[in-house]
Amino acid sequence: MRKKQALALLHEFLPLVVKEAKQAVLIGPPSSDHKCSDCPGCECCYILCQDCEWYNWGLAFLARVDKGEFDELI
Repeated sequence: MRKKQALALLHEFLPLVVKEAKQAVLIGPPSSDHKCSDCPGCECCYILCQDCEWYNWGLAFLARVDKGEFDELI
């Protein structure tokens, strides 16, 4: 794939990724009594559930957008 084609794809898909990140943040964090781990009470095998991973990814991605990392593509 040529650089020009890759940039065209990024330009096309980046708004969709931003929209997905905003949706993840809009749904919000889990309730305070939410447990992600399959093994409650054991910190060594703590695993985030998919909803928490999606929310955290949304926050991190939008922070990158806010810092201007993708300004030349938007």
